[in-house]
Amino acid sequence: NALTCQPVHQNIHGRVFGGFLMRRAFELAFATAHLFSGGRPQFLEVDDVSFKLPVSIGDLLQLESVVLYTVQKDAKTEGGVNVKEHPEIHVEVVANVSDPGKVTSNVSNSF
Repeated sequence: NALTCQPVHQNIHGRVFGGFLMRRAFELAFATAHLFSGGRPQFLEVDDVSFKLPVSIGDLLQLESVVLYTVQKDAKTEGGVNVKEHPEIHVEVVANVSDPGKVTSNVSNSF
């Protein structure tokens, strides 16, 4: 998942607005969980957001997501019927700023 950062995403400091990066990370994590589980996921929480490097307008940003682990909850009994809980899926998204000319990539954010 790659994109070139555009001026429309600029904050008052001339960098890419952190909320835009968080939204893209959330959308990718949601899609990853959806593909992994085979059903529409229900969002529970964001554990940690780390802004390591600023992202500039014009930067090539690559986002990668991975399922870290899953947790299967025990079945509940409701009215004498066992109801299986949906598993929790923990997804990590890492954003890299890439410079294709120099063939380098640096982690800018992790979600």
